[in-house]
Formats: sequence, C-alpha cells, structure tokens
Amino acid sequence: MAIITLTTDWGMKDPYVAVIKGIIISHLPTASVVDISHEVSPFDYIEANFILNNSYPYFPKNTIHIIGMEDHFNENKTNPLCIHYQDHYFLGSDTGIFSLMFGKLEEGIVEIDISSLENRTFVVRDVLVKAAIHLAKGGHLDDLGERKNNIIEKIIPEASYENNNIRGYVIYIDNFGNLITNISQELFDKARDGRKFTIVLKTNNQYIKELSNSYNHASDNQMFAYFNSENFLEISMGMDKAAKMLNMRFGDSIRIEFDVNTNR
Repeated sequence: MAIITLTTDWGMKDPYVAVIKGIIISHLPTASVVDISHEVSPFDYIEANFILNNSYPYFPKNTIHIIGMEDHFNENKTNPLCIHYQDHYFLGSDTGIFSLMFGKLEEGIVEIDISSLENRTFVVRDVLVKAAIHLAKGGHLDDLGERKNNIIEKIIPEASYENNNIRGYVIYIDNFGNLITNISQELFDKARDGRKFTIVLKTNNQYIKELSNSYNHASDNQMFAYFNSENFLEISMGMDKAAKMLNMRFGDSIRIEFDVNTNR
C-alpha cells in the first residue's frame, strides 16, 4: 500500500487539500494519504523544514512526501524536484528546504520535466501529484526528468558557545505557544560542565535558572525550560502560551549564561 504525505501552507478552509486527495485516491484507491500539516505559515520553508524533518523519519521506507508550497519567490522559476533520500521520496519546489533538511546533496536529485506545463499556478496538482502517483505505482525516478547534482543551499546558523555563554534562537513555535530553540542538550551539557546557569530570554527580566523534566512540573503561568523529545531546549509556560506572554517570536535570541565560579 502506497503512503503519501502532504505538508502545505494552504490551511483547511479552501478546496486545495481535497483536490489533491481526490486525485490521489482516484488513481490509487488503496493509498494512505497522511496530512502532516496544512498550517505552515505562508511561504515559510524554514517552518516547513522543521515540521517535515521531525516527522518523516517515523514513516516507513518508500513513503512519498509532497511539499505543497508554491514558489512565488523563485525568481528564476526553476523546476520542482524529486529527491530520493534515506529510502524516502520528497517532491517540492527547490526553495532551500531540501538543503535545510538534508544538507549538501549531490545525488538522488531529479529535476522534474514541466516543459509541457502551460502555467505554474498549481504545480502541486499539475506536476507533483502526478509524479507521486508514478512513483507509488512503481515507476522509476529517472522517468520524471533529468538528474542534477546540486540544490539551492540555505543555512540556519547553529547555536554557539563562547565566553561562558551559549547563544541560540527560537526556530519554531508550536500550537501551544512553546518556544523551541536550536540549543541542543549535547551542547548544553558540554558547556555547562556541572555549573549553575541562567537562561536569559528577551530581556534580562525574563530568565530561568533550572530545568524541568516535563510539562507537569510547572505551576500555572510559571515559565519553565526543558529538553524536548528531540533533545532541543524548549521554553514553556504552565497553562498559557509562552510566545504570547513573553512577546517572543521566530528568530528571537536565547542566551544561557554559565557561572564562572569554579566551585560551582
């Protein structure tokens, strides 16, 4: 049974999602079509990267992932890609999302032939879905177009440690308003070396001096921090939305200061 996932910035009000599902089911009645998310912020491939990159590893091999985000900011109007990576297929516009997900790629990349396409207003429907159906029916990757050895490269700066401080930033805000940062537990543990610390948020008046083990360890309206299931630092607030209460958004900085006292 074919598995095809959808990640889009379309929302659920309009008919677009239903159109895609209808086409897939018409050609593959037994296919399983899985909604990863349709609430990606418009054109935000960085947010789409976070959602899809933290979801696809849990799907079986040969799952086909459609990324439904139109390339309105693609001035060169490059063709959409199909990428075969770790036994999964990914179909979408080369906005930079693939380099964020996989790093530098030189193989497993096919530029889908759209020479016969009259317009690009609904590339997902007119191109990507057809490609997904082709693959789901056992079609070869090379039937979709020509091989490439490069993709558009985008880089998200990593958290860094210098002068007894870790500097990172908010890379995602979930539906509960939790602030997910790019500070890994590995970096934190290495830099901490048993010392006391202070997590400084948007201002010096917003700080946390200890870690919690779960959401249940905080009182109502209390700000707290913990390392999530993906081992990245997350900032939350009991029974409220941390992003709103702290007036923080994507890209805002997070700083962890370590005590210089050698006696800890």
